[in-house]
Amino acid sequence: MLSNIPTYFRMLKDSRFRLFLKKLQDAVPSSRNGSKGKTLGLVKLFLAGERILPFEGNYVAISLLPPLGSASFLQFVRTQGENVFADGSRVRMPAPISLSLAMTNRCNYNCLHCGVNLPSGVREMTASEWVRTTRTLLEMGSAYFALTGGEPLTRGDMEEIVRDGFDERATTILFSNGKVLTRERARSLKRAGLFGLCVSLDSADPEVHNRMRGNASAFEHALTAIANTRASGLYTLAQAVVYKNQLDRKKLFRLFKLARSQGAHEFRIMKPARAGTLISSQEEGIFYDEADDEFARRLQYQANRRWDMPKVTVFPFSEIGKFNCNAGVRHSYITAKGDWTPCDFIPMSFGNVLEEDMRTIWRRMNDAVGVPKKKCWSADLAEHLCGKCLPLEPEASAKIACEFRERELVRIK
Repeated sequence: MLSNIPTYFRMLKDSRFRLFLKKLQDAVPSSRNGSKGKTLGLVKLFLAGERILPFEGNYVAISLLPPLGSASFLQFVRTQGENVFADGSRVRMPAPISLSLAMTNRCNYNCLHCGVNLPSGVREMTASEWVRTTRTLLEMGSAYFALTGGEPLTRGDMEEIVRDGFDERATTILFSNGKVLTRERARSLKRAGLFGLCVSLDSADPEVHNRMRGNASAFEHALTAIANTRASGLYTLAQAVVYKNQLDRKKLFRLFKLARSQGAHEFRIMKPARAGTLISSQEEGIFYDEADDEFARRLQYQANRRWDMPKVTVFPFSEIGKFNCNAGVRHSYITAKGDWTPCDFIPMSFGNVLEEDMRTIWRRMNDAVGVPKKKCWSADLAEHLCGKCLPLEPEASAKIACEFRERELVRIK
């Protein structure tokens, strides 16, 4: 994008970034079949529609992956090996590149679209158990971690988990509704080593946001939390779950500008998923069709050409549209009690990290799932999961995964 030209010049003049490029070249697998051309194709796809933001000596190109220039981005590339080109009949990974970790099921809101499937009162992993888990994942090769819930900040030991569970090989972003995020807490998380924090902000209309979050003060709390995040020095994101009937360019641009006025570096648009409270919903005006996905793609391009808005990332485009659905292939999810599933929105357990070797669980999942899917897998699975005790046990999960296994290759275009 033309809006990135000043940043490209800055990157070229940055001696630290030039050193990173040398390390990146060493990390990308060599191939007699034209790896340079494949690498350029990958970079072109990677940067399409994205605004690149300089942040703390690195460059955020797409926040679904580690920043360019970081040790965690090098971990991301090395772990993939030849799979960085996605040109094999099976994408066998030694570890998921990215994970969402449900730090707790507890929450101080009652959101309409909540995707948590575990009931309250279930024993949750302790700080030391999370630290052992994340350290193992780092050794396996994982590079990007989304710390979710429930509401992660209902835990008083998040700083301990961030400080002891991760190192420079990881990019960590915590997702919060913002209700209890004081400036002091944000600074404490920054000192512990957290990279970024994302606050939910579903609408520029206070009544709409409060209704979606089930709390009369949610809008006020969200704005304050975004400002507190920026003041702490964390990479600052806001995020909205946008229903089909809310896909309005004027309203969304107003929302983006509101988030920027509070200090957001980036705004994420999330597509509603058939999971949790929405798994069996037949309500009109919630779920997207292909035309809505295309609208969302254009919206990202339009917003990222403008400097009166934050960087905008639209998940139907930046995730599925570029890389296909990688649930169980390059991405996965661990519940608050340790069940390992392909995705936040696919409650099919392939084992529990407290009860079994994590590499064994991952191989089981990766083998069963196969290659990336052409569209969000949760939509196809919803009718097979609705009404069942979730998450499914490993045997049932593997059976369903094999029934939906994708056979075609996934190639860089």
